Amino acid sequence: MTPDKPNADAKKQEPAKPNGAPTAKPSAPPVPAAPAPKVAAPVVAKTVPPQPPAAKVAAVPAKVAATPAPKVSAPVVAKPTPAPAVAAPPAAVKPAATPAPKPATMAVAKPTTPPSAPKAAAPSPAPKAPEPPEPAVETPAPSPPPPWPAEPKGTEDVAGERMILNMGPSHPCTHGVLRIVLELDGEVVVNAKPDVGFLHRGDEKIAENLTYNQFVPYTDRLDYLSPLANNVAYVLAVEKLMRLQVPPRCQYIRVICSEMARVASHLVGLGAMALDLAAMTVFLYTFTERERLLSLMEKLTGARLTNSFMRVGGVARDIPDGWIAELKKFLGDFPRMIDEVDRLLTRNRIFVDRNQGVGVLPKEVAIDFGVTGPNLRGSGVEFDLRKAHPYLCYKDFEFDVPVGTMGDCYDRYLVRMEEMRQSVRILKQACDKLPDGPVKAPDLKNVLPPKEQALTKMEQLIHHFMIVTEGPNVPPGEVYFGAENPKGELGFYIISKGGGVPWRMKIRSPSFCTLSALPYLLKGHMIGDIAAILGSLDFVMGECDR
Repeated sequence: MTPDKPNADAKKQEPAKPNGAPTAKPSAPPVPAAPAPKVAAPVVAKTVPPQPPAAKVAAVPAKVAATPAPKVSAPVVAKPTPAPAVAAPPAAVKPAATPAPKPATMAVAKPTTPPSAPKAAAPSPAPKAPEPPEPAVETPAPSPPPPWPAEPKGTEDVAGERMILNMGPSHPCTHGVLRIVLELDGEVVVNAKPDVGFLHRGDEKIAENLTYNQFVPYTDRLDYLSPLANNVAYVLAVEKLMRLQVPPRCQYIRVICSEMARVASHLVGLGAMALDLAAMTVFLYTFTERERLLSLMEKLTGARLTNSFMRVGGVARDIPDGWIAELKKFLGDFPRMIDEVDRLLTRNRIFVDRNQGVGVLPKEVAIDFGVTGPNLRGSGVEFDLRKAHPYLCYKDFEFDVPVGTMGDCYDRYLVRMEEMRQSVRILKQACDKLPDGPVKAPDLKNVLPPKEQALTKMEQLIHHFMIVTEGPNVPPGEVYFGAENPKGELGFYIISKGGGVPWRMKIRSPSFCTLSALPYLLKGHMIGDIAAILGSLDFVMGECDR
């Protein structure tokens, strides 16, 4: 074989140069035979699959190495490392980290230093080229990892991403239009912020434009579950400012109305709390008895819910005939219902587990937040305005003040159960001791006269007209009076500059103070405990958004 034949073969393969193949311009000056560089075996090998013709092409570099050194293009034969790619499939070339980038640098290699004969024999690794990586390299993409990596054993739960959840304002467990902004870590309450004001009506500002008697219906809308007790607290504040004393029969009637309102309110609170915890039977029992009470109130006042029965200086009218007998019949039947509810709930394992140790409110914390009423007494504070600062004729009655020990939801439930029994004791004594006499104070210029007198006598008609249009003549001054309402201490702070309209009025609503303790009570509890805590507090949003 002569050295000219390889050149002839190279000419035949010249058109097979792929795009981007290294040109022979850098090596043209020293080598007169230009076609030889175009036979770059590594370049042609990239476009030819590992077939028998490729093996012949692989042998070309060996033959070219036998030619004289001046006739061989140095850049092409100097680094024939891509030779393994000649026999390897294109997919097998991808894993090789070194061969891929080197063809780009072949044309830039030092062209002035021709390789020696031993280096030209570098294609010796060619027999190893058919040994590519195992077919595993050509396998599809590896399977994705599991979505959640397994937690290492022995690690404790760490705080995750916290979530903000709005509970309410349209929610049955919030007992009204209350919105609680909950910050949760999983199901644990990290922080709770009560947001009130969705039922705002501006009662305190409205009072500055109404006479004292005209504001009585607005007190019905404060705690709309015990409107008669609200009426009593308000008129007692005005009468304290006027230094007005009502007759004994009027005082007894007011006590009867207040204790009936207490029982009706506790029945709603107890039934709603039990319903929130899935005890529907108790809800039916309590509302059945409440309907009987509302029927008695309707016969007494003429209204079933918003009664507006009290007046400054007395009550709207006297008790109708036969009403006391109906009340006594109710008082005789009612204790059996309380005992039935006691058997259903007090030792019920589910009810006890949902309430004992939940929502604990220590007595010091309760006092700091201004909590009053059954919620305060459930925390172990024996404070009842009917005992501590007796008003009306409460000093004439014998009753006990129930007090809790732990201050949890279960204690608050027990306190309300016992308070209904004590209210029944007071009502029975009031019915037995009810005196005769007038139901209004004998102050014709400040107290509305009886309706039959206003329609038959001129002087009473004039007084009636003046009191209705201008209001009672209240002296200048300021006063505060608090009454023991079913939800706690309901107080009225009145500032008067004289005349029949208050200059300023501030209402101290017990539910508003109770809700201020929610961030303390809910923190650290589960979402499922919120229903039990809210039900045990027994608040009403009407007096919060006053």
